[in-house]
Amino acid sequence: MKYLAAMLATLAIAGCARPAAPTGPTSAGARSSPAETPAAPETPLTGDHDSDNTAGSQVPIALVTVKFGHVPAMLSAYGTVSGGTNSHAALAFPQAGKIATIRVAVGDRVDQGQIVARLDPGLLENEVEGAQANLDSAQAAYRRTTAGVRPQQLGQTDAQLQGAQKQLALARSQLERQRKLQSYGVASRSDVEAAQASVAAAQTQADVLAQQHTIQQHPWQPDVDAARAAVAQAQAALAGARRRLAYANLAAPFAGIVVARLHNDGESVDANTPVLEIASNRKAVFTAQFAPRDAAGIHVGDRATISAQGVAQTAPGRVLAVNPDQGDARTIPVLIRLATSSVAFGPGAYGKASIRVGTRSGLIVPKVAIVTDAATGSVQVFRRDGDHFSPVPITVLDTVGDSAIVSTPALHSGTIVAGQGAFELLAPPAAPKADND
Repeated sequence: MKYLAAMLATLAIAGCARPAAPTGPTSAGARSSPAETPAAPETPLTGDHDSDNTAGSQVPIALVTVKFGHVPAMLSAYGTVSGGTNSHAALAFPQAGKIATIRVAVGDRVDQGQIVARLDPGLLENEVEGAQANLDSAQAAYRRTTAGVRPQQLGQTDAQLQGAQKQLALARSQLERQRKLQSYGVASRSDVEAAQASVAAAQTQADVLAQQHTIQQHPWQPDVDAARAAVAQAQAALAGARRRLAYANLAAPFAGIVVARLHNDGESVDANTPVLEIASNRKAVFTAQFAPRDAAGIHVGDRATISAQGVAQTAPGRVLAVNPDQGDARTIPVLIRLATSSVAFGPGAYGKASIRVGTRSGLIVPKVAIVTDAATGSVQVFRRDGDHFSPVPITVLDTVGDSAIVSTPALHSGTIVAGQGAFELLAPPAAPKADND
């Protein structure tokens, strides 16, 4: 009995040491006091915005301060790259021949238009000389045709014509004498007929010589036309020969560096067979198609940033030209000289050009503070009002980097808004738990 009494006393003492149970139900939505739950740590922000945290939030919300400031005014458009250090050209002769000399080696720098190789010009030079001789002959024939016969021949014909005319005059005089004698009965009829035949023969001879004299003074037009055509044909042949001789010289189409030598002196090559390869050492050009209204605000020398599609890196540049004459009603090409040799910006690369055309002033907030309500489509920030946040609709005027210029009468410089984590404020509040008691 004494042992049982001792055990009951021990149990009674242990029961008195337990904490008292709460006397009423606890609300499911009740928050712990600051002493019971430490505040969420402050979330660091980048940039010049002030930051803080809302104590007691289930999700940490960083606070940022709206400021009035200035950001670069940018215009953007898409386009492609042309030229640059990644431009290559395979140089070939347009005609077959034997290589006389290749004047460059791999690694040599060449200027635009520089002769880098030459075919053996022997046969081509002979062709030019022959064509020149044919032209000289055709031109001489043309001059002879248009000038008529030689002066000596013309003088001889003129003397013959004068003699024929005298013979005609004499024959006519003899005919007149025979007719008078016939009237006196001295001359016979046959004498008169013989005198008439002599006049006819003298007349024919004089007409032939007169026509010959006229032809010698004024060339026949068909002969002149034929001679002129022969000259034109000879000129065309000479031009072709000279062109083929010029094609014996292989010139660099642009300034660059020789990167490959595919043949050597003395080798025979077919037409259009590559002999050398060169790479351009010029800066690439990015051609962006801007809307006419935007292009009107762009000037030569403006700074630009080019981003290639699918590549994280960007390239700086400056506006080289604005070509409204090359555009249409919808776009105007703007040429930007790139300051890079990266293969990411090689010929044909597609990307976006952003050109700084000045600065814009206004209320600046970080882009992480701007959220879009999927249900309403409203673009807004959450302004801190005491111990809660209020949605404020805004209009985004421009974005540069991590910042944006916004417009709304509900914000001013110094207003505190939610930054990192602002999107969580769009979530609907949790429904209160049902009281199970």
